[in-house]
Amino acid sequence: MKKIIALVIVLLMCAALIAGCSKNEDVAPGDTSVQPTASKETPSNVDSQPDDDASGGLPLVDTPVTVTAWWPCAFTLSVIPSMEENLVFKEMARLTNVYVSFTTPSSASMTEQFNLLITSGEFYDFDMISYFPLLYNKGLDNAIDELMVVPLEDYLEIMPNIKALRDNNEAIRKGTTTDKGHFGGIPLVKVDKNGNAQGAWVGGVIRQDWLDELNLKVPRTYDQAEQVFKTFQDNGLAEHPLWIRNDGFTMGNIVNGGFNVINGFYQVNGRAKYGPMEPDFRRYLEKLNDWYNKGYIAPDFYAQQDYFGPIDKVANNEYAVFDCIYTWNKTYKLAAADPDFKLTAMRILVENENDPVHVRMTTDPASQYLCFPYGSKNVELLCRYWDYLFSEEGILLSNYGVEGETFEYDENGEPVWSGPLKSDAPEFNLSDTQGAYFLYNSPGYILFDRELSVVEPEAAGFVDIWNEDGCDYFFPGTATMTSEENTEYANIMGDVQTFVSENLVKFIIGEKSFDEYDNFINEMKKLRVERAIELRQAALDRYNSR
Repeated sequence: MKKIIALVIVLLMCAALIAGCSKNEDVAPGDTSVQPTASKETPSNVDSQPDDDASGGLPLVDTPVTVTAWWPCAFTLSVIPSMEENLVFKEMARLTNVYVSFTTPSSASMTEQFNLLITSGEFYDFDMISYFPLLYNKGLDNAIDELMVVPLEDYLEIMPNIKALRDNNEAIRKGTTTDKGHFGGIPLVKVDKNGNAQGAWVGGVIRQDWLDELNLKVPRTYDQAEQVFKTFQDNGLAEHPLWIRNDGFTMGNIVNGGFNVINGFYQVNGRAKYGPMEPDFRRYLEKLNDWYNKGYIAPDFYAQQDYFGPIDKVANNEYAVFDCIYTWNKTYKLAAADPDFKLTAMRILVENENDPVHVRMTTDPASQYLCFPYGSKNVELLCRYWDYLFSEEGILLSNYGVEGETFEYDENGEPVWSGPLKSDAPEFNLSDTQGAYFLYNSPGYILFDRELSVVEPEAAGFVDIWNEDGCDYFFPGTATMTSEENTEYANIMGDVQTFVSENLVKFIIGEKSFDEYDNFINEMKKLRVERAIELRQAALDRYNSR
C-alpha cells in the first residue's frame, strides 16, 4: 500500500484533532456526529441519475452530462487556456462522464463579479459556485434560509468519504458546520500527508549571506535584531534593513508577534480581542517609532503595498529582513544581483529569548468552499462527483495528477511530481502550474506539502522554523456572524479601521505623540469598537458550541 493512501486512511479512521495549533481544544470522540436542523425540502429532480451504489461506481452516469461552475481563479491561466483544460477536471470527465463548463473571474474582480451575479439573478444559472461562503457576507445560514443554496447534510449518506472525514475529525467537522448545524458546501481541507493542518506558509526571513559575511547569528530578540540592523547599516549593506507593510505589520508577524498583538481580531482563552485596544499594541508601536527614528525602517514604508518583501527591492539589496512565502525563495535568488544571495528563516522576534509567541500565522484546517444554488438539478450527481475527489484515488489525482504525466512513484512508493512540475525555466510559475494540473486553492482535499518536492531544501525548512512559534490566539476563520450581526459589524468597523489606519502611521513616524494614545483609545470606543468586539465574541461562542 502506497504511503500517501495509507496515511489518508489513517486520517479518515482516527478521531484526531488536526487544527495545527489548537492544542487546548477538547475533543469528545464519542460526540462528533453532526445533528443538523431540519432543512428545507431539497430538490429531487436530478437530470441525470447517478449510479445507485452509494460508494459512487464509475462512471457516475452512462450518458455524458455537462454542469456549470462559477469558479474564481486564484492564479493566472497562463499554462492552460481555460479551466476545462485542467488535468484533474479532464481526467474526472473521462472517469465520471461529467464535464464542467467554467466561468472564471479573476481573483481581483471576483467580489464585483459575484455581486453582479447575485443582483442579475444569473446566480441560479450555475450548478456550482466556488468561493460562495467567502463572498456572501450574510453567511451560509442566511443563504440556506433564503433558499439560495442547498444544505448538504441530507446528502452525506451518498458522500461516504466526506462524511467519514467530518465524523472522525472534530476540527474539520466544526470548520464545515454552520451555526445552525448545516453542512453548507463542499469543503476545502488543507493538510499534510500526516493529516496535520497547514501552519505558517509565510514568515520572516533574513539575508544569511550578510550574517555569514559579518559573523552574525540570526536574531531572536529585539535587542539582537537591533544590533544586526545597525551592523548592516554600518557596513553599507542596507540603509533601512527592516521591511514592513504600510500599516506597520507583516503577515508573518515578524515584529509584532513578540508583543502577541495583531492589527485585527484574535482570541485569548475564548475571549475575543481587538489588537489596537490592547495595552501591548501601544508598546509595539513605540518599538516601531524607535526603530523608525534609528533608520531601520524606510521613511516611506507607509507607501508599501506588497504583502511580502518586494522582489525588485530585495534583489537590489534594499531590505535584509522581510516576509517571504517559502515557495518564493528561488524567485528572490534568481532576481538578486548578488550571486551570493541567500535567505534563511527567522522566528518571530521577542523581548526575551524564552518568551512565548501566540500569534504566528496559521490557517483553518477546513472550511466550506463550494455551494450548489437552490434549484440545481444536478446536486446529487455533484455530491457523488466531489466525494470521489475525497477518496484515495481522488486525493491522489487532486494532488499529483496522472502517473507518467505529472508524477512518478519513488523507491519508497511515494508519489513525486515530475514532468512540467520540474521545470527550471525562468518563467516557471508554481501557482499557475498547480492551477493547471491539480486542485489548487479550491474545494477538495489538498496536501499542501506536495509543493516541497520542487522547493529548495533550505526553503522547505523555513516552514519548520516558523512553526516553532505558537498560534493559539488564532481566531478561527470559520467563526461566522449572522446576517444582522454582519451588517452592524461592517458599519462599525468601516469607521474604526479607517480611523486606526490614519493614526498608526502617525504614531510610528512621530507625527502624533504617544501622549495622545489614551485619546486614540477613547475615539475607538466612541466609534463603538467595543460593540464590534461583542459581535465577534458571539460568533466565537457559537463556533465553540458547534
